[in-house]
Amino acid sequence: MLLTMQFLGGLASGFFIPLTLSFLLLNMPPRYWAFGFAIYALNLELSLNISASLEGWYVEHHSWRWIFWQNVPLALLMSLCLRRGIAAKAITVRPPPDVFGLVAGGTGLALIYAALDQGNRLDWLNSGLVWGLLGSGSAHPGGVLRARSPYSPPAA
Repeated sequence: MLLTMQFLGGLASGFFIPLTLSFLLLNMPPRYWAFGFAIYALNLELSLNISASLEGWYVEHHSWRWIFWQNVPLALLMSLCLRRGIAAKAITVRPPPDVFGLVAGGTGLALIYAALDQGNRLDWLNSGLVWGLLGSGSAHPGGVLRARSPYSPPAA
């Protein structure tokens, strides 16, 4: 049961960052985007430092099970804030899926991963294969970045 709940928590947290960033972009004026991203980035630093202290306190004074229950009040409060803060907007235009971007980006990251994985065995940059994997892996995301986004304004 614990592993299932950890899996579901990890799956749900994978959606958290894109949803939070889209919430920032949709609900803040563009001149405040940098401040919004900076405040959001503080989340990582604060959560890593505060969580270790809280978890130690829970284990010393209560039980290790409290580590898993500490997020419940915050999650309830956050869901209420999101429910109130997100305006119901109808999606008028759904962009087509970027299949080329997904394939090119995924292939590029897989090639870079293969280079990093096999680099030690093949003597890193003294191997032509590692150079080829790094070069082609770096070129694939470049093609993704050059592609025109469906959200981009039309070219003049």
